[in-house]
Amino acid sequence: YLVQFDTQGVSLVLPGMEVRSCFTGARGVSLPFTDRCEPFSRDDGLLQEARARALEHGRAAGWRFIEWRDVCVANSGCPAYETHLTHDISLEKSEEELFSALHATNRTSIRKAVRQGVTISIDRSMDSLASFYQLNCLTRRRHGIPPQPFCFFTKVHQHILSRGLGVVAIAAHAGPIVAAAEYMLFGPHAT
Repeated sequence: YLVQFDTQGVSLVLPGMEVRSCFTGARGVSLPFTDRCEPFSRDDGLLQEARARALEHGRAAGWRFIEWRDVCVANSGCPAYETHLTHDISLEKSEEELFSALHATNRTSIRKAVRQGVTISIDRSMDSLASFYQLNCLTRRRHGIPPQPFCFFTKVHQHILSRGLGVVAIAAHAGPIVAAAEYMLFGPHAT
């Protein structure tokens, strides 16, 4: 992490890890296996300076490139080679208002799932995380992407789920698990 302190405490945090791979070589990544990892900064000027220092560090370490996975990277002055979409949903509205705002086909699918007895459970156990991992591996293989190592998820459980900072949602139909999602919690946000 690149961290800067001021009289009020932390004024900037830019997370990053070095990843070494026989396929891509050495590179910097905001955080591996995360779709989005925004830096924290009270001042855009600090953020630009931190990115410049991260680039200097990367060059000195022999990185081929840096992957920043945040919405502010377009303003970083670095060329973007790939873009992605995020879906942010405010949960301040009632369940009925959120449901009515969904596309008609999504509402139909949800009603069908309820009629057919799909159940949802929310859990923090290692068993629920293992169930999520099995489905995650199947999905990543179908997309031609290698799955993350299971030890990554054991660390997620150890440092996040077991401390009440995340949950796993499991959808089951007549016994078998048909879908799963993992959410990390930070203040009023779930990612």
